[in-house]
Amino acid sequence: MPLLASRVLVESSDGMTTAALMKAALTHRATQLKRNSTIGWRGFLPHRFTARNNSTETLNRLRHSKLLELIVRGDTTKLGEFLKTTDSIHNFLNLATVSGQSALYIAVCKGLDQIVALLLEYGAGVDQRNCGEYTALHAACEHEQEGAIRMLLKHQANVDLMGPDGVRAIHFASQKGYDHIVNILIQYKADFDAEIVSSGLTSLMIAAQLGHFKVVESLLRAGADPHAEDNKGNTALHFASQEGKYQICCLLLAAGADPYMPNIEEDTPVDLADFHGFSHIVYILEFSTLNLSAAFVTDDRFSLGMSGQLNDAFIRNRPDIAPIIVKNRMKYARFYNLGRITEETS
Repeated sequence: MPLLASRVLVESSDGMTTAALMKAALTHRATQLKRNSTIGWRGFLPHRFTARNNSTETLNRLRHSKLLELIVRGDTTKLGEFLKTTDSIHNFLNLATVSGQSALYIAVCKGLDQIVALLLEYGAGVDQRNCGEYTALHAACEHEQEGAIRMLLKHQANVDLMGPDGVRAIHFASQKGYDHIVNILIQYKADFDAEIVSSGLTSLMIAAQLGHFKVVESLLRAGADPHAEDNKGNTALHFASQEGKYQICCLLLAAGADPYMPNIEEDTPVDLADFHGFSHIVYILEFSTLNLSAAFVTDDRFSLGMSGQLNDAFIRNRPDIAPIIVKNRMKYARFYNLGRITEETS
């Protein structure tokens, strides 16, 4: 029985390895030098014109360095004065560092909302990419910068702009479990069923695998497809069943997910739950007598202990007494400290 997708689903927007970062930076610098040499080649033009052009470029670089210095220091007041009193801001505002990061990208990563607002006011490019092909919106979603996200989207940032491998902003937010950010992206018409190219994973599959209950709930409410399959034929229910996420399994079942849908290895969600030892998930998937609803499973009184009475009932092949155990747990859990499954939900 093969394991499903890796827990590391989406690479960090600014966390490339040193080797990859250096390679990207060198490539970016080589492209810059090639472009600059093309611009600088004047052939028959006077030498003084070429020198004047180089002088302007040097001045813009110096201004850009000053801009970055003020951003790193977080000095909003001096930055505002600098932008207000400096001519031809558009000539250096969107210049990039050696790693391809713009001033706006850096401000977003550092969580400097006031500086982000200033840069946007003066025309910073909202969809500018770094060397890794990520944008400021990708970074904002990964780092939970809600203020920056709202400002970027208000300034017409492309909510569905793809990074490497087709990764979008909503994939970052779903992986991190930021349901409030997922809801903002949905409000701006993000494609919540968009797939990561290499794996076919959707936001719903990512959130289901990692146990982000509120994200799954928000995506399903918005209309995310519970039947969508990744490149190996796995649905969100396959991932939730494999990881033992009983609340998410109940949500997906309520949304119409099929517990007997086989993947390309002919494994169903029931098979995966059984293989990984989640007998309570098997029971939820195979038996409809509990009639579990989304509202029911969010109640803290619903606790199924893997080493408790319910699990013992399955070991003794007595699924018929499982409903009685569950009803008793629901009735008396407020008075007794009953075991519950360790599960992170967010």
